[in-house]
Amino acid sequence: MSHVSDYRFENHGSIFLCQPLNADAKDNLDQACEGTEDFHIRWGDALVIDHRFANDIAQQLIEEGWTVE
Repeated sequence: MSHVSDYRFENHGSIFLCQPLNADAKDNLDQACEGTEDFHIRWGDALVIDHRFANDIAQQLIEEGWTVE
């Protein structure tokens, strides 16, 4: 049985969307963004990320044990 990824990074040119793919990932992203509403943008459940930081954020999630596609 294959494991479904926790997050999907969608490349939209100058921005990426970090989309949580399950409830645990959504809770983690919500918790990480809590109290920083002035410093991030959400598009639905996804976090909008400047393309320059997408790889670093994906790597940090992987290091924390999340799976990323």
